[in-house]
Amino acid sequence: MPRPAQSLCGHLLVLTFALTALGTGSGAASAPLASVASTTTAPRPVPERELSPPFESDKKAPFCTAYTGPHQQQIERYLGLRADGRQSVADCRAVQKFQQSRRITPSIGYAGPVTYATTVLLRAQASADPRNACPKRAATVVCVDLTRQLLWAERGGRTVFTARPVRSGAKGYSTRTGWFRISWRHQDHWSTLYRSRMPYAQFFSGGQAFHAHDGSVYAPPGSHGCVNMRPADAKALWKQTRVGTSVYVFGRKPGT
Repeated sequence: MPRPAQSLCGHLLVLTFALTALGTGSGAASAPLASVASTTTAPRPVPERELSPPFESDKKAPFCTAYTGPHQQQIERYLGLRADGRQSVADCRAVQKFQQSRRITPSIGYAGPVTYATTVLLRAQASADPRNACPKRAATVVCVDLTRQLLWAERGGRTVFTARPVRSGAKGYSTRTGWFRISWRHQDHWSTLYRSRMPYAQFFSGGQAFHAHDGSVYAPPGSHGCVNMRPADAKALWKQTRVGTSVYVFGRKPGT
């Protein structure tokens, strides 16, 4: 089975792959995509850690912060609060309740980037592509929205894999945009370049791949070009795709 000379996120490799063979690392045959059940049910919340406001990082929860967060107005709007962009006791309690329901800690009502990203994810799980930015095809397409840092899959214009959060390339290591196909897969991959695990690796553009990430997908600044996923999400995507599955990457990651 042809494979990358070395695992490399964010750099171009010269690769030759057989697109009709399953790249599982074992040479096993692939079931047709039509026989794979869709994964349209949103996964349960997983624990995520929010930033703490200045001067409160050592303060122990539970308490309600008086600090206005960087995404105050967006979160107020999502929660149906008065969207004035200024923290109040009522705002804090509402944000705190939301954080607790989504397992975001510390649950102190701070409108930080992780809490905001969670609201973006929830909107996308209700309607992944309201602007039809990802082209519709009869076959499965894995859609990667760099702007919102989200991934989902569609088939015939219907969502078959609900939106999940991802972590794409950092500044200087941008994840490439455009049309691609999954060219090789390895369930227990190891990066020889970065000496790190890449479980459920699915390469789609040179050394850039979808793969499980042991840390938080919300942690800055980003990857070396790969599309990092939470372990359970990477495993679920693996079951929905095969060598030859189309991938469409679009948008631009904020700050890159």
